[in-house]
Parts: sequence; C-alpha cells; structure tokens
Amino acid sequence: AGMLCFIGLYVAFAVKVPVWPFHTWLPDAHVEAPTPISMLLAGILLKMGGYGFFRIAYPILPEGAQWFGWAMALLGTINIVYGAFVALAQTDFKRLVAYSSVSHAGFMLIAVAAANELGGRALLYYLIPYGSMSLGAFAVVASRERELGRPVTLDDLAGMGWERPFLGIAMWTFMLGFAGFPLTGGFV
Repeated sequence: AGMLCFIGLYVAFAVKVPVWPFHTWLPDAHVEAPTPISMLLAGILLKMGGYGFFRIAYPILPEGAQWFGWAMALLGTINIVYGAFVALAQTDFKRLVAYSSVSHAGFMLIAVAAANELGGRALLYYLIPYGSMSLGAFAVVASRERELGRPVTLDDLAGMGWERPFLGIAMWTFMLGFAGFPLTGGFV
C-alpha cells in the first residue's frame, strides 16, 4: 500500500513540477499566460513543487521512496534529454523556457532520487539559483514585450545587447546559467 501511495503522490507532483510525460500542459500555459504569470509559474511555483514532493513524500512513505528511487533517476534522465532536445526546436521564448523547465525538472528528480539529506540540500541549493535565473529571464522578456507591444520571439532578442546593453547582458548571463556555464549559478 505504501508503494501505491508513493506512486500516487509522485504522479500528483509530476503534473505540477512538470515531469515527462505529465509535462504537456506547461508550454501552452507559458505561451497563453501573461508574462508576469509565466514568471511566477517558472520562477517559483514549479520549483516549490519539486521541493514539496521531497519534503512530503519521503517522510510519509520512506519504503516507497526506497523502491521508487531508481525509477525517478530514470525519469529524471529522460526529462533532461527530452526537454533539452525539444527546447532546441522552439522559436517562441516562452515555449523555449517551458521545455527548459522540463529539462531542469530532470535535475530536480536526480536529487530527489537520492532519497537522503544530502539530496534534499542539493535540491534546495539547485532551486535557488535556477529560480532566480527564471525570474530574471522573464523580467527581461516582460521588458522587451512592453517595448514591442507583442509576444517576444527569439528573433526579437537578437541584437538586444546593442539596443539595450543592460538587458542584453542580463539575458546573456541568465542563458549561460541555464546552460550551466562556469561562474554562473547553473554551473555550481
């Protein structure tokens, strides 16, 4: 019974976080929502879903976590690969960030699969810079949308460093962090 309850909790949180194959709502939600709502969704709510799963499921159902950790590690790996490859094909910035969130949810699952205190600390440490990068990237997009008066595509961000140097450097830094380049929070 503990294993079934753990799987039920996992599925409920997998829809929220989003974990493959329960991620299908996220790209449409990002595109259709106003940018400040997308910022809240990407920067705070999705990250807290991952941490909430770790803080709720493991203390309540430790035997389920023991047997389900390998599956979470496998699903985390699928999330990382799937989200990264699908994000490459996107032209809309919000869709790109949505699929990037699917990929980053895989990194959260890897920490959750550890099922110990070190995994919990690693998860929390990961969520702080990643949430900050999400908030910052959406803040730049909201600023650009205000200037253009329409949704932002990747082409609209081209040359932004020349037009708006502060916003261009900020977006460059956030994107390097998403990619995990050294000297960014995504690398650490």
